[in-house]
Amino acid sequence: MEKEEGLWQTIVRQKYLKGKCVSQLGVRSCNSPVWNGLLNVKEVYMKNRLMVLGNGEMIDFWNDAWCGITPLKEVFPELFDLCNEQKILVAEVAKKS
Repeated sequence: MEKEEGLWQTIVRQKYLKGKCVSQLGVRSCNSPVWNGLLNVKEVYMKNRLMVLGNGEMIDFWNDAWCGITPLKEVFPELFDLCNEQKILVAEVAKKS
């Protein structure tokens, strides 16, 4: 989903992701039961995965392991707790700097 392009990837991005990455999503009543089922096992998918930065538009700055093997919120928990934008994409952080 995150590496390949195709019709179903486009549909999922537009219907469910809406500019967010997988780590920022949660179960919602308006989602299909199948999509919510996938989100229920999201932590299994997310565990031990490494992200390739690219343009940063599909990577959560704090929750994805894109800068090493551990998410930044676990490396810098005090800074994460102080942050006003705990759900922000790497690309959005880069635009602000």
